[in-house]
Amino acid sequence: EKITITYDPSAKGAVLKNAQEMEVYLGFRFPGESMKTMELRGGKWTTTLSIHDTTTALQYFFFNSGEKKDDNGRKFWDFLLYGKDHKPVKGAHWWRASSFGIRYPQDRRVRDSLMAIEYKEELALYPDNWAARVSLWSNELKASLNPDSLKNLVTAEFEKHLAEAPTDLSSIDRTVRWYRSYGNQTRAGDLENKLLTIAPKSGYAEWIRLNKATRTVDKEQKKILSEQFIADFPRSIHVGAAYRGIFEYYEEISDYEKMLQVAHQWTIAESRYKAGAYNSVAQAFADKKIYLDTALVYAE
Repeated sequence: EKITITYDPSAKGAVLKNAQEMEVYLGFRFPGESMKTMELRGGKWTTTLSIHDTTTALQYFFFNSGEKKDDNGRKFWDFLLYGKDHKPVKGAHWWRASSFGIRYPQDRRVRDSLMAIEYKEELALYPDNWAARVSLWSNELKASLNPDSLKNLVTAEFEKHLAEAPTDLSSIDRTVRWYRSYGNQTRAGDLENKLLTIAPKSGYAEWIRLNKATRTVDKEQKKILSEQFIADFPRSIHVGAAYRGIFEYYEEISDYEKMLQVAHQWTIAESRYKAGAYNSVAQAFADKKIYLDTALVYAE
């Protein structure tokens, strides 16, 4: 199966009107690819994606050209994958709901309302989707008058499903998220290690490894984990965050030559927050009073 994505620079609200080059960045659950170069055809930028992984259900994306990007006001765009029965595949609405956590980070009321709609759409099509049902319960927990009772019910459902499908990646992932939010961190950590063992190069593993690298307090350990993340997921949209950890380590030990080397790698690899990367590098060099000419270049 193939999907074509098109960007029309003449459309109302388009940010990248005079682009000389264009890439589309795939931000969510698209195995094997995180960026595709687009071609200009008839005044519109276009590219085609091949769907190889049958577990893919949804993709959200944004467009980038040089130092500018169009991410639809940080809400991005998305598409659901449909089956031969012309219905969204199982999990599509659930994954869309999950993506709202990134797309609506500040407006919790709107986010929770939109997520509830998607969970209900999923359950209307696939009433056996336990993840959607539990997610809906989790959503309702925030407004519940008896949260402890509902929390215990949801936790029991998670553990029951895990016992029935102990190697199902989505089941493990959702259970980890549940325990991180409402349960004990030890249980969540054990399940994360189980997932990493079962599927070390999966999208789930990518997210776990990123969090382990970026949330580690010890800067030397953060550097090691960040280097391992980049080696294992070189095309990840999140490699910029890993390079930041490496840069901060060399900044702490005042290894200026390494700082300069990693700064170059970081600013090239960064796709989501490129301006922030340039600013961080410039500020670090200025604070250390080194490479001031280079700091000025990054600042500009």
